[in-house]
Amino acid sequence: MCIAVRVLCAAPTPESLAALKRAAVGAEWEVTGGATSGEEALAHVRTWFPHVLVFDASLGRDLGRRAAALHPGIRTVSVGDAEADLTVGSLEEVRSAVARSLGRDEPGPRT
Repeated sequence: MCIAVRVLCAAPTPESLAALKRAAVGAEWEVTGGATSGEEALAHVRTWFPHVLVFDASLGRDLGRRAAALHPGIRTVSVGDAEADLTVGSLEEVRSAVARSLGRDEPGPRT
């Protein structure tokens, strides 16, 4: 049985969330759900147990640490300066960072 790798995205507005989800799409994982606040993201972490949380640092510098406390083993990627496994400076770097967080050197094609 194959288990799909789940990626949860969180950004402060519906528009920025949509852009973050588009940036995170990859053939090797499934972008599941989204959140527009740190608390909503943590609720999704508790419910869905995603493998990766990609979040906008404006939702809180400690969001990655808080997610890891709820779900040990989750990998976190922040767009902007925050406590995360990986930090990127732009949406263009998100997909590659998700791949690296999963132990892959290069992401597969976009789906």
